[in-house]
Amino acid sequence: MTDAADHVPDTPVIGDGVFRVRSAAVVRSGDALLTLAHGSLSPEFLPGGRVRSAESAFHACERELMEEIGVPLPIGPLHLMVENFVATAGADMHEIVFCFDVDGADLDLDDARGWGVDHTFRWRTRDELSHSGFEPLPLVPMLFESGPAVRSVVLRDGELVSS
Repeated sequence: MTDAADHVPDTPVIGDGVFRVRSAAVVRSGDALLTLAHGSLSPEFLPGGRVRSAESAFHACERELMEEIGVPLPIGPLHLMVENFVATAGADMHEIVFCFDVDGADLDLDDARGWGVDHTFRWRTRDELSHSGFEPLPLVPMLFESGPAVRSVVLRDGELVSS
């Protein structure tokens, strides 16, 4: 759920830290979720990115999917809200990530033609996702849950603090 475009000048700096709002897509097809990696060495994550000023998280998810995949997909309900705290040497980061359910049953990855030439898309089952280098790993079980309730999660440096 990170990308190079997130290091933009308009990211608010609060004290010694950075605050940002992101949107991600939990794209499902059968018993698998879509992951994205930048290049061959990066971790896998959910497609998505930064919410722009005056843009809803829902519309950001829609826009990011078109940018990354190049195929319009219907955005469903909010599935998960993640509050993520990451301590780095440069600046501590606090981000809020809205994760929306997306039906990807008709998505053919051969049609994926987004802006990233070095993107790698993969369908991952729960077991594969748990062993694929996916980040953040503590979210894996929650991503495969179903139901109408939105779950709220707090991560600190990649570790689950509360859910």
